[in-house]
Amino acid sequence: MPRILVIPLGDSPVPGWAFRDFTVEQVEREADGVRCLRDKAYEAVIVVARNGTQGLGELCTSLDDACGFDVVPLVLAADAGDARAVESLDSSSFDAFLDLAWEPALVERCLSLAITRVRAGRGVAAIQHQVLRVVGDEVEALKDLSVRDGTTGLYNARHFREVLAREHERCLRYDLGYAVAFFDVDNLRDLNNTHGHEVGTRALIWVANALVAVTRQSDFAFRVGGDEFVSLLAECSREAAARYADRICGALRQCHIAERESPIRVSISAGVAVYPDDGDSADAVLRAADAALYEAKTTGRDRVVVYRTSAQPRSQS
Repeated sequence: MPRILVIPLGDSPVPGWAFRDFTVEQVEREADGVRCLRDKAYEAVIVVARNGTQGLGELCTSLDDACGFDVVPLVLAADAGDARAVESLDSSSFDAFLDLAWEPALVERCLSLAITRVRAGRGVAAIQHQVLRVVGDEVEALKDLSVRDGTTGLYNARHFREVLAREHERCLRYDLGYAVAFFDVDNLRDLNNTHGHEVGTRALIWVANALVAVTRQSDFAFRVGGDEFVSLLAECSREAAARYADRICGALRQCHIAERESPIRVSISAGVAVYPDDGDSADAVLRAADAALYEAKTTGRDRVVVYRTSAQPRSQS
Protein backbone atom coordinates (compact mmCIF):
# COMPACT_ATOMS: atom_id res chain seq x y z
CA MET A 1 0.00 0.00 0.00
CA PRO A 2 1.48 3.41 -1.00
CA ARG A 3 2.86 5.52 1.83
CA ILE A 4 1.99 9.13 2.60
CA LEU A 5 4.27 11.22 4.82
CA VAL A 6 2.66 13.95 6.94
CA ILE A 7 5.00 16.69 8.20
CA PRO A 8 3.99 19.57 10.52
CA LEU A 9 5.05 23.12 9.71
CA GLY A 10 6.60 24.47 12.90
CA ASP A 11 4.51 23.36 15.85
CA SER A 12 1.33 22.65 13.85
CA PRO A 13 -0.48 19.57 15.19
CA VAL A 14 -1.14 16.95 12.52
CA PRO A 15 -4.62 15.43 11.95
CA GLY A 16 -5.24 11.78 12.72
CA TRP A 17 -6.04 10.76 9.15
CA ALA A 18 -6.71 7.09 8.40
CA PHE A 19 -7.00 6.45 4.67
CA ARG A 20 -8.30 3.33 2.99
CA ASP A 21 -5.88 3.33 0.05
CA PHE A 22 -2.78 4.87 1.65
CA THR A 23 -0.62 4.15 4.66
CA VAL A 24 -0.12 7.37 6.60
CA GLU A 25 3.17 8.01 8.43
CA GLN A 26 3.44 11.07 10.63
CA VAL A 27 6.39 12.86 12.19
CA GLU A 28 6.40 15.40 15.00
CA ARG A 29 9.16 17.69 13.71
CA GLU A 30 10.19 19.10 10.34
CA ALA A 31 13.71 17.67 10.65
CA ASP A 32 12.29 14.17 11.15
CA GLY A 33 10.34 14.54 7.93
CA VAL A 34 13.45 15.53 6.00
CA ARG A 35 15.31 12.47 7.32
CA CYS A 36 12.40 10.17 6.39
CA LEU A 37 12.41 11.46 2.82
CA ARG A 38 16.10 10.69 2.49
CA ASP A 39 15.58 7.10 3.67
CA LYS A 40 12.23 6.03 2.13
CA ALA A 41 10.08 6.45 -0.96
CA TYR A 42 6.67 8.06 -0.49
CA GLU A 43 3.76 8.49 -2.81
CA ALA A 44 3.16 11.99 -1.51
CA VAL A 45 4.15 14.42 1.22
CA ILE A 46 1.56 16.50 3.06
CA VAL A 47 2.77 19.60 4.87
CA VAL A 48 0.31 20.61 7.60
CA ALA A 49 0.24 24.38 8.14
CA ARG A 50 -2.44 24.56 10.79
CA ASN A 51 -0.89 27.55 12.59
CA GLY A 52 -0.08 29.72 9.57
CA THR A 53 2.51 29.53 6.81
CA GLN A 54 5.52 31.22 8.41
CA GLY A 55 8.65 29.21 7.55
CA LEU A 56 7.00 27.44 4.64
CA GLY A 57 9.65 28.50 2.13
CA GLU A 58 12.52 27.17 4.24
CA LEU A 59 10.79 23.83 4.76
CA CYS A 60 10.13 23.49 1.02
CA THR A 61 13.79 24.06 0.30
CA SER A 62 14.82 21.38 2.81
CA LEU A 63 12.33 18.89 1.39
CA ASP A 64 13.42 19.68 -2.15
CA ASP A 65 17.03 18.96 -1.23
CA ALA A 66 15.96 15.67 0.38
CA CYS A 67 13.93 14.16 -2.45
CA GLY A 68 13.17 16.44 -5.39
CA PHE A 69 9.60 17.18 -6.34
CA ASP A 70 9.82 15.53 -9.74
CA VAL A 71 9.26 12.31 -7.77
CA VAL A 72 7.08 13.11 -4.79
CA PRO A 73 3.96 15.30 -5.08
CA LEU A 74 3.72 17.83 -2.29
CA VAL A 75 0.32 18.75 -0.85
CA LEU A 76 -0.44 21.61 1.55
CA ALA A 77 -3.00 21.03 4.30
CA ALA A 78 -4.24 24.09 6.14
CA ASP A 79 -7.27 26.07 7.21
CA ALA A 80 -9.14 27.35 4.16
CA GLY A 81 -9.68 30.60 6.03
CA ASP A 82 -5.96 31.30 5.78
CA ALA A 83 -5.63 32.98 2.39
CA ARG A 84 -1.86 32.78 2.59
CA ALA A 85 -2.04 28.98 2.48
CA VAL A 86 -3.93 28.97 -0.81
CA GLU A 87 -1.76 31.69 -2.32
CA SER A 88 1.31 29.60 -1.52
CA LEU A 89 0.34 27.30 -4.40
CA ASP A 90 1.32 30.02 -6.84
CA SER A 91 4.85 30.37 -5.57
CA SER A 92 5.90 26.89 -4.46
CA SER A 93 5.96 23.27 -5.53
CA PHE A 94 2.61 22.42 -3.92
CA ASP A 95 0.37 20.33 -6.11
CA ALA A 96 -2.90 20.69 -4.18
CA PHE A 97 -4.53 22.28 -1.18
CA LEU A 98 -6.42 20.27 1.45
CA ASP A 99 -8.71 21.88 4.01
CA LEU A 100 -8.20 20.43 7.48
CA ALA A 101 -11.95 20.69 8.07
CA TRP A 102 -12.70 18.14 5.35
CA GLU A 103 -13.75 14.59 6.14
CA PRO A 104 -10.94 11.99 5.70
CA ALA A 105 -12.75 10.38 2.75
CA LEU A 106 -12.82 13.71 0.92
CA VAL A 107 -9.15 14.36 1.72
CA GLU A 108 -8.24 10.96 0.29
CA ARG A 109 -10.22 11.55 -2.89
CA CYS A 110 -8.48 14.85 -3.54
CA LEU A 111 -5.08 13.42 -2.63
CA SER A 112 -5.55 10.52 -5.04
CA LEU A 113 -6.56 12.93 -7.78
CA ALA A 114 -3.52 15.14 -7.22
CA ILE A 115 -1.11 12.20 -7.26
CA THR A 116 -2.64 10.73 -10.41
CA ARG A 117 -2.37 14.01 -12.28
CA VAL A 118 1.21 14.59 -11.17
CA ARG A 119 2.18 11.12 -12.37
CA ALA A 120 0.55 11.93 -15.71
CA GLY A 121 2.69 15.04 -16.05
CA ARG A 122 -0.07 17.60 -15.55
CA GLY A 123 0.72 21.08 -14.28
CA VAL A 124 0.11 22.34 -10.77
CA ALA A 125 -2.57 24.83 -11.84
CA ALA A 126 -4.54 22.14 -13.65
CA ILE A 127 -4.36 19.88 -10.62
CA GLN A 128 -5.60 22.54 -8.28
CA HIS A 129 -8.45 23.45 -10.61
CA GLN A 130 -9.53 19.83 -10.78
CA VAL A 131 -9.23 19.33 -7.03
CA LEU A 132 -11.25 22.43 -6.24
CA ARG A 133 -13.96 21.37 -8.67
CA VAL A 134 -14.24 17.94 -7.04
CA VAL A 135 -14.17 19.48 -3.58
CA GLY A 136 -16.75 22.10 -4.49
CA ASP A 137 -19.24 19.50 -5.69
CA GLU A 138 -18.56 17.22 -2.73
CA VAL A 139 -18.69 19.91 -0.08
CA GLU A 140 -21.95 21.30 -1.45
CA ALA A 141 -23.47 17.82 -1.36
CA LEU A 142 -22.23 17.22 2.19
CA LYS A 143 -23.45 20.63 3.29
CA ASP A 144 -26.89 19.97 1.84
CA LEU A 145 -27.10 16.63 3.65
CA SER A 146 -26.10 18.29 6.91
CA VAL A 147 -29.03 20.74 6.80
CA ARG A 148 -31.70 18.29 5.59
CA ASP A 149 -34.04 16.07 7.57
CA GLY A 150 -33.50 12.49 6.43
CA THR A 151 -37.16 11.46 6.60
CA THR A 152 -38.92 14.34 4.85
CA GLY A 153 -36.16 16.08 2.91
CA LEU A 154 -37.09 19.42 4.48
CA TYR A 155 -34.49 21.61 6.13
CA ASN A 156 -33.69 20.63 9.73
CA ALA A 157 -33.80 22.46 13.06
CA ARG A 158 -30.18 23.58 12.98
CA HIS A 159 -30.64 25.19 9.57
CA PHE A 160 -33.85 26.83 10.78
CA ARG A 161 -31.95 28.67 13.49
CA GLU A 162 -29.34 29.83 10.98
CA VAL A 163 -31.88 31.04 8.41
CA LEU A 164 -34.04 32.69 11.08
CA ALA A 165 -31.05 34.62 12.44
CA ARG A 166 -30.18 35.89 8.95
CA GLU A 167 -33.78 36.83 8.15
CA HIS A 168 -34.22 38.62 11.47
CA GLU A 169 -31.04 40.61 10.91
CA ARG A 170 -32.15 41.54 7.39
CA CYS A 171 -35.58 42.67 8.54
CA LEU A 172 -34.10 44.61 11.44
CA ARG A 173 -31.72 46.43 9.11
CA TYR A 174 -34.26 47.31 6.43
CA ASP A 175 -37.30 47.77 8.66
CA LEU A 176 -39.17 44.78 7.23
CA GLY A 177 -41.30 42.05 8.74
CA TYR A 178 -41.54 38.27 8.60
CA ALA A 179 -43.89 35.60 9.89
CA VAL A 180 -43.35 32.26 11.61
CA ALA A 181 -45.89 29.45 11.36
CA PHE A 182 -45.49 26.45 13.68
CA PHE A 183 -47.22 23.18 12.73
CA ASP A 184 -47.73 20.08 14.84
CA VAL A 185 -49.11 16.78 13.54
CA ASP A 186 -52.18 15.90 15.58
CA ASN A 187 -52.00 12.65 17.56
CA LEU A 188 -48.89 11.33 15.84
CA ARG A 189 -48.00 9.18 18.85
CA ASP A 190 -51.41 7.49 18.77
CA LEU A 191 -51.03 7.00 15.04
CA ASN A 192 -47.69 5.26 15.53
CA ASN A 193 -48.97 3.12 18.39
CA THR A 194 -52.15 2.07 16.59
CA HIS A 195 -50.99 1.65 13.00
CA GLY A 196 -47.21 1.39 13.26
CA HIS A 197 -44.31 3.74 12.63
CA GLU A 198 -44.46 3.21 8.88
CA VAL A 199 -47.87 4.88 8.79
CA GLY A 200 -46.57 7.64 11.07
CA THR A 201 -43.66 8.23 8.70
CA ARG A 202 -46.05 8.45 5.76
CA ALA A 203 -48.02 11.07 7.67
CA LEU A 204 -44.89 13.14 8.18
CA ILE A 205 -44.12 12.93 4.47
CA TRP A 206 -47.70 14.02 3.67
CA VAL A 207 -47.15 17.12 5.81
CA ALA A 208 -43.78 17.85 4.20
CA ASN A 209 -45.28 17.53 0.72
CA ALA A 210 -48.09 19.92 1.64
CA LEU A 211 -45.57 22.46 2.91
CA VAL A 212 -43.46 22.19 -0.25
CA ALA A 213 -46.54 22.57 -2.47
CA VAL A 214 -47.78 25.75 -0.76
CA THR A 215 -44.55 27.48 0.33
CA ARG A 216 -43.16 30.20 -1.95
CA GLN A 217 -39.63 29.95 -3.30
CA SER A 218 -38.68 32.99 -1.23
CA ASP A 219 -39.77 31.22 1.98
CA PHE A 220 -38.50 28.19 3.90
CA ALA A 221 -40.09 25.09 5.42
CA PHE A 222 -38.40 22.99 8.11
CA ARG A 223 -38.95 19.88 10.19
CA VAL A 224 -37.70 20.83 13.65
CA GLY A 225 -38.83 17.86 15.76
CA GLY A 226 -40.53 14.50 15.70
CA ASP A 227 -43.98 15.88 14.80
CA GLU A 228 -43.09 19.58 14.56
CA PHE A 229 -42.69 21.71 11.45
CA VAL A 230 -42.14 25.42 10.96
CA SER A 231 -42.31 27.81 8.03
CA LEU A 232 -40.42 31.10 7.80
CA LEU A 233 -42.28 33.56 5.58
CA ALA A 234 -40.35 36.59 4.34
CA GLU A 235 -42.06 40.01 4.31
CA CYS A 236 -45.36 38.40 5.17
CA SER A 237 -48.26 40.08 6.98
CA ARG A 238 -50.29 38.50 9.76
CA GLU A 239 -53.26 37.99 7.43
CA ALA A 240 -51.17 36.43 4.65
CA ALA A 241 -49.44 34.12 7.13
CA ALA A 242 -52.81 33.01 8.50
CA ARG A 243 -54.06 32.26 4.98
CA TYR A 244 -50.89 30.29 4.30
CA ALA A 245 -51.37 28.19 7.43
CA ASP A 246 -55.04 27.65 6.56
CA ARG A 247 -54.01 26.32 3.15
CA ILE A 248 -51.61 23.84 4.75
CA CYS A 249 -54.27 22.61 7.18
CA GLY A 250 -56.82 22.42 4.38
CA ALA A 251 -54.47 20.44 2.16
CA LEU A 252 -53.98 17.86 4.93
CA ARG A 253 -57.77 17.45 5.31
CA GLN A 254 -57.86 16.16 1.74
CA CYS A 255 -55.18 13.53 2.45
CA HIS A 256 -56.04 10.07 3.70
CA ILE A 257 -53.48 7.33 4.15
CA ALA A 258 -54.91 4.16 2.61
CA GLU A 259 -55.05 1.20 4.99
CA ARG A 260 -56.88 -2.10 4.74
CA GLU A 261 -59.29 -1.38 7.57
CA SER A 262 -60.18 2.17 6.60
CA PRO A 263 -58.46 5.33 5.30
CA ILE A 264 -56.54 7.18 8.00
CA ARG A 265 -57.06 10.92 8.22
CA VAL A 266 -54.13 13.17 9.05
CA SER A 267 -54.55 16.66 10.51
CA ILE A 268 -52.26 19.35 11.88
CA SER A 269 -52.55 22.32 14.20
CA ALA A 270 -50.81 25.64 13.56
CA GLY A 271 -49.72 28.75 15.43
CA VAL A 272 -48.75 31.99 13.67
CA ALA A 273 -46.79 35.02 14.87
CA VAL A 274 -45.18 37.95 13.07
CA TYR A 275 -42.20 40.25 13.53
CA PRO A 276 -42.11 42.95 14.79
CA ASP A 277 -45.69 43.08 16.10
CA ASP A 278 -45.45 39.92 18.24
CA GLY A 279 -41.87 40.25 19.46
CA ASP A 280 -38.80 42.42 19.07
CA SER A 281 -36.42 39.45 18.79
CA ALA A 282 -36.41 36.16 16.92
CA ASP A 283 -36.81 34.22 20.16
CA ALA A 284 -39.77 36.36 21.18
CA VAL A 285 -41.51 35.70 17.87
CA LEU A 286 -40.89 31.97 18.26
CA ARG A 287 -42.37 32.02 21.75
CA ALA A 288 -45.43 33.82 20.43
CA ALA A 289 -45.91 31.29 17.60
CA ASP A 290 -45.42 28.43 20.05
CA ALA A 291 -48.02 29.90 22.41
CA ALA A 292 -50.48 30.16 19.53
CA LEU A 293 -49.76 26.56 18.53
CA TYR A 294 -50.34 25.41 22.11
CA GLU A 295 -53.74 27.07 22.09
CA ALA A 296 -54.60 25.42 18.77
CA LYS A 297 -53.71 22.03 20.24
CA THR A 298 -55.67 22.55 23.45
CA THR A 299 -58.82 23.98 21.86
CA GLY A 300 -59.64 21.16 19.51
CA ARG A 301 -56.71 20.67 17.10
CA ASP A 302 -56.95 20.81 13.29
CA ARG A 303 -56.99 24.59 13.34
CA VAL A 304 -54.88 27.72 13.02
CA VAL A 305 -54.46 30.15 15.90
CA VAL A 306 -52.92 33.54 15.24
CA TYR A 307 -51.10 35.12 18.18
CA ARG A 308 -53.01 37.95 19.87
CA THR A 309 -56.16 37.02 17.93
CA SER A 310 -56.42 33.68 19.66
CA ALA A 311 -59.85 34.37 21.08
CA GLN A 312 -61.22 33.55 17.64
CA PRO A 313 -59.11 30.68 16.27
CA ARG A 314 -59.17 30.32 12.53
CA SER A 315 -60.51 26.94 11.47
CA GLN A 316 -62.31 25.29 8.62
CA SER A 317 -64.83 22.52 8.79
